Amino acid sequence: MNMHFYIYWNDDYTKLTLTPGQEVALSYGGPCEEGYSYTAEVFRHAGDGVTCETHTQASDCDGPMEHHYEGFCRADRLALRPAYGDEQLLLPEWGRVAASQRDIYAEAMGY
Repeated sequence: MNMHFYIYWNDDYTKLTLTPGQEVALSYGGPCEEGYSYTAEVFRHAGDGVTCETHTQASDCDGPMEHHYEGFCRADRLALRPAYGDEQLLLPEWGRVAASQRDIYAEAMGY
């Protein structure tokens, strides 16, 4: 069974369709006012739903940092949550599987 759902991508909502076993990898980012920010997202058809993995690496005046998120959404919850500003558009209700973050300078200072 194909999985259809919307994500926020390139400043707008975009519909993704994943076939069984398919994986879609997206990335964006680059230099910004305070340094850089780069994000990679991977969506995978997981049989009974979709997995999402997001990893961000960035640096600003406070130094380098990383964020990592892993989520899962069951097939029957892929169109459940109203989009901000468009209540007719329904988004996945992701459940967090794992998450972590690192602030390299804070760690070096013992925080």
